[in-house]
Order: sequence, then structure tokens, then C-alpha cells
Amino acid sequence: MHIVHDTTAIKNRADRYEFLKRHFEKEIKEATSILDVGCDDNFLKQIYGDKVFGIDIGGKPDRVVDLEKESLRFLADKSYDLSICTEVLEHIDNLHEVFRDIQRVTKKYMIISIPNSISYHRLNKIYKTHRTGKFYGLPLEKPVDRHKWYFSYREIVDFFAGHEKAGTYTIERVIYQYPIRYNGETRFLKKLKQSVIAAVVTGLGLKRHSSSVFVLLRASQHES
Repeated sequence: MHIVHDTTAIKNRADRYEFLKRHFEKEIKEATSILDVGCDDNFLKQIYGDKVFGIDIGGKPDRVVDLEKESLRFLADKSYDLSICTEVLEHIDNLHEVFRDIQRVTKKYMIISIPNSISYHRLNKIYKTHRTGKFYGLPLEKPVDRHKWYFSYREIVDFFAGHEKAGTYTIERVIYQYPIRYNGETRFLKKLKQSVIAAVVTGLGLKRHSSSVFVLLRASQHES
């Protein structure tokens, strides 16, 4: 299992797909069919074309799907080379069912990310504002969308490591993403700063400050 630290902030969906391209370009390009779970406006399809099939409850998906009602039961076993599911599982009650279905429909690789709820910037924001944010809290009316789960970076890694023991997949890569912004810096200074921060984070074991954890899982029957 290869561990990577990336100190580039992800501010929106477009940034997230740039992050995916940077770290998983080989797997994405080699795949002949890609399932994008939680595709929103189908950004990945705009980049890689019709080999991407996007599903979501809103946005501009190829198929509108309410994961809490039907999961991925409409898809056949091993129907996609690559499945991508970023920042989705924490929004649904049936996290475990959908995770099992993602494994079932995938032939080669799975890319999944989950937010680290105890990251410094999230806890610091709660401390400063005395509010838990739009995905938690106590709104006047029942919200359309909110986080149903709350977990730390360690619990996220333990979850994937625990399911790895079942033999259905192997964890190939774990990427800790940190919310650090680089404003007005040259490309050279940005890369230098990223390298220094990544080295400090690694040396001091500051994974708790990661914003999200990305994992690359290889289906057990697939040889890389």
C-alpha cells in the first residue's frame, strides 16, 4: 500500500476532478468503462467522453438514481472497469450496501474518497463560529442533503483495511488531501512549498489534519 500526501486544497467539484486526473490518470485513461457515482454535472464525462456513465440524484447525470432507495441494483456484476465515488458515502444511510454494490459492479479499480470529520480546519471553524456547518447542525426544516455519518481519518482507513481482509480487493494507494491554499505563487514556489509541507506532515504524523482520504482499490481478480 502506497501512501501519498497532497497539500492542494479542493474548493469545488472541478478542483476534485483535477485532483483525480493528477493522481489516477493511468487508471482513468486505461479504463474502457467508468461508473461515476455522485457525478453532479458529469464533469468527468466532459473530460473523458462516453466511456463515463454518471449517476446522481441531481445535477446532469446519465441516470437519476436515489442511492438510498435502489443502491446500484440495476447494474450488472463486473460491468465497469473503474468505479469512482468521491464524497458521496457519508451522505447516505445505506453506506455499507452501496459500498458492497460498488465492489460488485467493478472489474478492475475503485477510487473512493471520504471526508475526515475531525480535520483541524473543520474543528477550528466550529470553534470560531459555534456552528457545525450546512451538512450537520439543526436547521428549521428537514434539509434535502446532509451528512449521515461522522468519522475520522483513522476510522476511514480502518474501514477499508477491515474490508480488505474479506479478499474482494487490495488497497493500492491511500492519499491524504490537505486544505492548503497557494495564492499568487509561481508554479516553482508552489511545488516547493507543497514538497516542504508534505515532508513536515509525513514526519510529524499530522494525518489528522487531512481534509479527505482517497483510496485506490484493486479488485482481487484483477492483476495490475
